[in-house]
Amino acid sequence: MEEIRQVALAYYDSLSDKQRERALEFFDSLDADRDGTVSPEELLDYFLQEEQVERDVALGLFRKLDRNGDGALDFEECTMLYYLTRVRRWVACNGCGSHLDGIRFTCVPCFESNVNGNGYNLCAECYRYKNYTHRHSNFLDNYLLLEVKRLEQIRPNQDQVL
Repeated sequence: MEEIRQVALAYYDSLSDKQRERALEFFDSLDADRDGTVSPEELLDYFLQEEQVERDVALGLFRKLDRNGDGALDFEECTMLYYLTRVRRWVACNGCGSHLDGIRFTCVPCFESNVNGNGYNLCAECYRYKNYTHRHSNFLDNYLLLEVKRLEQIRPNQDQVL
């Protein structure tokens, strides 16, 4: 999660004033009681209404976001959530429901046909131990998938003979 935190802060630091204002508005929308922090209950309300995420998954993410362990999220801790929701980095394992914040296995046919969504993703453990039921069997980890897609752009029609 530290890597995502660093990326989120780097993006935040490069935002325009108007974009930073939106990030603050996002934080304020979570902070229902206006105490300057986001409680587990406030985050849970957001996830249940906006992201359709199960309670255990939302509370697990809260614990990951709560870097200092004080039981509440300050603005900086919420910049990670803002980043995750805005760039659609919020991805849950379709096997066990856990938040996938690093390497994951993605179903290639679902990825290719689901341009606007997250497709079908698994954590390494669910993929390894086959803790899922899915109609496709062609999975790649997210780094390899990116490399394959890059190579397809560089070498289109590589299967054709000249």
